[in-house]
Amino acid sequence: MIFKKRRINNSAVSAVMGTILMCMLTFFLIGTVSVVFTNQTGSLQDEMTNPMITVLTTPITSGQEFTVSTVSSNMDWSDITVRLDGVEIDPGMTGPIYAGDTFTLEKSGTVSISYSPLNKLLYSHTITSDSSEPPAKPCGANPIDGVQIDDVNVVLSVYVYDPDTTILTVSFYDKDGILIDDTIVESGTQASIQWNDLIRGSTYEWYAIVSDGTYDMISDKWQFSIIENIDWWPMFRHDVQHTGFSSSQAIDDSIKWVCEDLFMIESSPAIVDGKIYFGNRNGTTYCLDSGTGEILWATPAEQAETDIWSSSPAVVNGLVYIGNYYSKTVYCYDASSGVEEWSTYLGPGANIDSSPMVVDGYVYIGAHDGKLYKLKAETGEKSILYQVYPLDHIDSTPVIVDGKAYFCSNNGKFYCIDIDNGLKYWEYSYGQSSPWMDSSPTVVDGKVYVGMGIKLLCLDANSGELIWLFDDVYDRIQSSPAYAYGNIYISCTYGYFYCINATTGELQWKYDTNGETYASPAVADGRVYIGNVEGYFYCFNAEVKIGRDPEVIWQYYIFGDEFMSSPGIADGNVFIPTRDGTVICFGD
Repeated sequence: MIFKKRRINNSAVSAVMGTILMCMLTFFLIGTVSVVFTNQTGSLQDEMTNPMITVLTTPITSGQEFTVSTVSSNMDWSDITVRLDGVEIDPGMTGPIYAGDTFTLEKSGTVSISYSPLNKLLYSHTITSDSSEPPAKPCGANPIDGVQIDDVNVVLSVYVYDPDTTILTVSFYDKDGILIDDTIVESGTQASIQWNDLIRGSTYEWYAIVSDGTYDMISDKWQFSIIENIDWWPMFRHDVQHTGFSSSQAIDDSIKWVCEDLFMIESSPAIVDGKIYFGNRNGTTYCLDSGTGEILWATPAEQAETDIWSSSPAVVNGLVYIGNYYSKTVYCYDASSGVEEWSTYLGPGANIDSSPMVVDGYVYIGAHDGKLYKLKAETGEKSILYQVYPLDHIDSTPVIVDGKAYFCSNNGKFYCIDIDNGLKYWEYSYGQSSPWMDSSPTVVDGKVYVGMGIKLLCLDANSGELIWLFDDVYDRIQSSPAYAYGNIYISCTYGYFYCINATTGELQWKYDTNGETYASPAVADGRVYIGNVEGYFYCFNAEVKIGRDPEVIWQYYIFGDEFMSSPGIADGNVFIPTRDGTVICFGD
């Protein structure tokens, strides 16, 4: 679209609206003869020698047409003189003048049309622009249309060109026509400006206008979106440190969606890129749309009816990793399609309750044969990183931090080993073996927090020395701790839920959930979420209020079902599977 710089004054237009047809004409009377010339378009005021005549027309550029609208008798083309820049030119017309006769001017300049016998000027207009051709439409947009950008400061650029003007002004606008910024560039170059402080999760539309001083040429409109900075929950306990903490906003008790009839679920969910992943106890791995609960794909393992997913998935670089209990196999699926990329059998006795941790191209996972395995994330090629002694299960999911793996075994020992060579840095002995050493550690700020038997321990991450021990626990700890706001949140199987100062080991508060608790808590936006086997799901205020009981912000009860899985939190939603095969999403 082309905009002309010189436009008719609005008040002048209003003054002549009642006689707009007259304003579009060059009209001159000579006795009983008259001729009216009309230009092909109209928008500028032109000067006439006859003050009774007013003409509206566009600037006269090459290719302009002039047409006889009305004519009296006895008029001939030999009586008409056309001059361009003061030089008489031949309009190419001969004989009598008839209405509809048209001639075209192939050049720009000062145009005059005179009635020769009386030397009366019929029409005159002067072009003052340096340019006779408009600029080309801006093109070569960057960012390209529809692209997603992971930055809140975006450079906008377009290619601009004008055939007869060297310097061009380029202005950039948003969808509402508000100027973002402008710049002056040479013709045949890329013009660019920077659009700052955009909002993540938003879509932006923009366009550009190039001007050569006479004409404006508007571009197409383009869109781009800023990737929302969502804190996804890609693995068991959220991250490789196992904090169980998300920076997501608080979630109320509104149920956003429910997906049912998925068979028994003890696997905890991973949530990445708008999808939720988990396994059920018949060996099927599911992928659901996290916004709607729609099943996107479901992939069974080879021995589906006998296989069990108690392992929770890790989703990294578009791949889903999960361990299978009965088949003793680690599977890798394409996150988009569910197609199997590879599967690796760990070996006899290597049943899997541990969940995979994926760090720097390797998968780390424990097994019932007492071995910590290290697999290549791309191919599944396996190696044994460490063998515990005395031989016993590794049901714990390892933390991988600073080149070290931290995990416990049912032999009553906690280990810290080098992930490159498997050398042991240290071990801590609980003092006795237990079939219930399922708690996975949390490692934060040089400290290890882990439940072993009926105690919660805080160990020095570098030396393994005991910092503090909390043993005011009613029953064994199978839950894994969450760390947030300087506190540790953890439950015991008897049903009590605890908040403990992470520095001192002092009890801040405890709450009886009225049901055995095996799940691990999740924390976000000052709230703590956890469920128990009696079908209660709680949302606590994470804040510590001295001398007061913990605040239950809300709770949800599902009759005849159990919460064995740990919740996952992402994008303002909390996701919790039930043992009966239902996934519930709380959120707006």
